[in-house]
Amino acid sequence: MPASTLNRRTFLSVSALAASAAALAACGAAEPEPTATPVAPATAAPEPTATPVPPATAAPAATTPPEATAAPEPTAAPAEPVSRYNEAPMLAEKVAAGELPPVEERLPKEPLIQDVVDEIGEYGGTWHRAALNVGDTILFGRLNPDVLVFFDIEGNI
Repeated sequence: MPASTLNRRTFLSVSALAASAAALAACGAAEPEPTATPVAPATAAPEPTATPVPPATAAPAATTPPEATAAPEPTAAPAEPVSRYNEAPMLAEKVAAGELPPVEERLPKEPLIQDVVDEIGEYGGTWHRAALNVGDTILFGRLNPDVLVFFDIEGNI
């Protein structure tokens, strides 16, 4: 009879099976053991007692109805809607100089328009970013997300 050896694949398979079985057993609800209900000794019923009568209370004081309040002031009419597209001031200068076509011609027919989450930002300024080291390839993914499925701020597709 040849001696059997345990190779790595068999060891990992058996280990995974044992871990899965242990996890399933731990997740299962344990059935409680039935307990014997103790029998109470027979006792005589207690004597009925008189119900105490609550003391008489005075009638509540008369109240006056609240005074009427003034009607709220109507709110101002909503501001005029923002133009269809916003354009950075530096690009508007290039459009005026004839270096760029108007924004309506540069955008696709159905652009993806994001809802404003906090506030509309300002053009310009410094964009601060950090990398762990020169080989930080995740920074590229943070700066250039190109995804097949896009989710909005609420998790909708």
